[in-house]
Amino acid sequence: MSKLIFTGDSSACSYESTQFTEGIFWLQELSVIGLDTETNVVESHLNRQLKVISIADEAGDKIWVLEWEFLTPMEKKMLLNQLSKKLCIIQNVSFDYKMFAKYGTKLEKVWDTMLGEQVLSNGLSKEKGYHGLAGIMFRRFGLVISKDEQLTFGDGRPYTDDQIKYAAIDVLKLGALRLIQLKEMRAFDKRVKQRGNKGLVKTMWWENEFVKCVADMEITGVRIDKDKWYAIEDSVRPTYDKELKALNELVIKDFWDILEHNNWISSTDDFVEPVWSSSQKKKLILGVIYDFEIDKTSKTELKKYLQAHDPDFPEGLKLSGKAWTTDDYPVTFNTKFAVLKLMILSGKDQDMTDHLNAFLLTNMKQFCVDAGWLRPAGQLSLNWSSPAQRLTIFQAINPAIQSTGKDVIVDYIEDHSIILHYLAWGETEYQLKNFGKPFYDKHVEVDGKHRTRFNQILATGRLSSVSPNMLNIPRKIEAYRAAVIPDEGFELIDADYDGQELVITTEISQEPSWMSYLKLGYDLHSKNAELIFGDAWINATEQDCAYYAEVPRVDRNTYAFQKCKCKGHEDMRDKSKAVSFGSIYGISFIKLAFNLKISEDEAKYILKRFFEIVPGVADMMVRFGNYALQHGHIIEPVFGRVRFFDEWKLAVPAEHGSIERASFNTPIQSSGSACLKIAFVLMRRWLNHNNHNDNIQLLLPYHDETIAQSRPAFTTLAKEQVSHFMRLGAKLAGFDIQAGSKSGKSWLEAH
Repeated sequence: MSKLIFTGDSSACSYESTQFTEGIFWLQELSVIGLDTETNVVESHLNRQLKVISIADEAGDKIWVLEWEFLTPMEKKMLLNQLSKKLCIIQNVSFDYKMFAKYGTKLEKVWDTMLGEQVLSNGLSKEKGYHGLAGIMFRRFGLVISKDEQLTFGDGRPYTDDQIKYAAIDVLKLGALRLIQLKEMRAFDKRVKQRGNKGLVKTMWWENEFVKCVADMEITGVRIDKDKWYAIEDSVRPTYDKELKALNELVIKDFWDILEHNNWISSTDDFVEPVWSSSQKKKLILGVIYDFEIDKTSKTELKKYLQAHDPDFPEGLKLSGKAWTTDDYPVTFNTKFAVLKLMILSGKDQDMTDHLNAFLLTNMKQFCVDAGWLRPAGQLSLNWSSPAQRLTIFQAINPAIQSTGKDVIVDYIEDHSIILHYLAWGETEYQLKNFGKPFYDKHVEVDGKHRTRFNQILATGRLSSVSPNMLNIPRKIEAYRAAVIPDEGFELIDADYDGQELVITTEISQEPSWMSYLKLGYDLHSKNAELIFGDAWINATEQDCAYYAEVPRVDRNTYAFQKCKCKGHEDMRDKSKAVSFGSIYGISFIKLAFNLKISEDEAKYILKRFFEIVPGVADMMVRFGNYALQHGHIIEPVFGRVRFFDEWKLAVPAEHGSIERASFNTPIQSSGSACLKIAFVLMRRWLNHNNHNDNIQLLLPYHDETIAQSRPAFTTLAKEQVSHFMRLGAKLAGFDIQAGSKSGKSWLEAH
């Protein structure tokens, strides 16, 4: 049983406050600790405050819970100094790292148990909360952790027994969990015979290093120009409206029966919400009709109003007793009291309710439409944002469509023009939903920065971010890059790899022609285009073409084979580039045709020619696919990261295609990510070692780019070092990839 000691205000708990010196002497003797913090629960890192720190020895035999605000400045300094020297085992390092960094201490030796679980289960289907501490503790140890107390630490001191115990249980098993994770990683590495200092253990080492880069970037944030960001939505909205209008017109024209069957349209005006059964709705209606306020809509109260205000109220008509009828109190629509009479008479009489609805249609139709109660005849209520609703339409187009994902429906683009318009609308809908004005209003903090939270391990080995995914900012829309700006007094730096994916694919596939072209310094996409298009490429040559510029060689003159500006060559190069990248992801000729806006026959030809000129790439795809189906996983060549595949998918032939595609694009994507992660780890070390954190700051890893900022006096140095470390990161990963950098007043200007 663990021993729990508490240092803090003990007036509300059963624990006596232990002297700080007793705890700090115990901590000094430890080299490995479990560590956790409790804070006030706020969304913004700017407003988060440290409340409680929990520390456990590796075995979990002793746990020390400290109340941060109870400590003296000297005690806080001593504690932070000791923590900075330990190997800290933490569930979700970036959170606690940011908390301690706020108080002046960076944790340099860490083991992230959440990342450990992700490394061990990468690619497998998992239920919600699988990688959370509660899920891990129950799965690994049968330990139930309730998170109810987590929300209470901002309520003020002193802390109760329940709060102290909650803080303690979070660190109880962290040491044991790390040992289990290490054992499982080593066992797998041994089983698959990982060689060359690679494997799950090495993957975990790099992820623990990279998480500190992640936390630093989450602290710094990315500055966004509000006016420029707002202007993006204004420019996208017309396209959104145009495509939505086309979608709605087409679906009404060709699928009226489907819409009517699902109650998404009607040939008559329909009340889509009950009106007269709601007291609130009645009050709104009566407030428009009458110049006196009606607070209560019960029949008794309405009768009182009529008795007091209608000069034609029948003499002797009683307010209670026998129910009123039209004989007792005639209803005519030439007085403003008709609605009140009908409301009293309606009850279960549908005819009276119909009369009331008819009154609304005649006198208050637009009011009801604006309130969302009434759908006018012919107005569509189909929600294209709903996967279930749009799937109904797509399956009416072709019953074979089983998903509304872009990668699926693009194969059916010729079946109906609705699909083409949906894809165009979907792109703008995604922008407005994720990166429109609401993005700025919700996610940009008071200091003008967005602090994304990174998910550094995806199935592919790449990383993403949440709230929302900054790495999904559309590449081709320059306005987004123009809106990302540096802090005042800084310049933005953008460095990117030159042909990263093709270089990696060349190295992994060992395609002889690509290896030769890269060695000679040729532009690979242009060379591929020449081989694919043949005479068409030659005939598109313009004067002073850089591709066919002569260069002297040792024994003869030859061509430079560099990227040129010939209009025809640019078009064919773009097509070659699309198929080079697309082949890595198993692109179909239908999708290639859609992406390039070319015929399916031309797309078939381009794909066929591509694999004819690079048979090594085709062989790699087959080899990796067979390995994944046989072994249930695929291994990338840099860290030795593993992507696992679900056993049920391996047993279902229909799933084999997706497994095969994942098996040959994961090593390439993961290797690309590894290059950047290594570069960021090395850059962070260089910044810390040279005390440049106030002068140069890393902001964002964007696919194959590094976004940073620097003070103008350090910009030249920053560009040199960022490019250097990106090249070095690639070199250490096993690839010779060039990288260049630029600077400017925005991401667009620096790109």
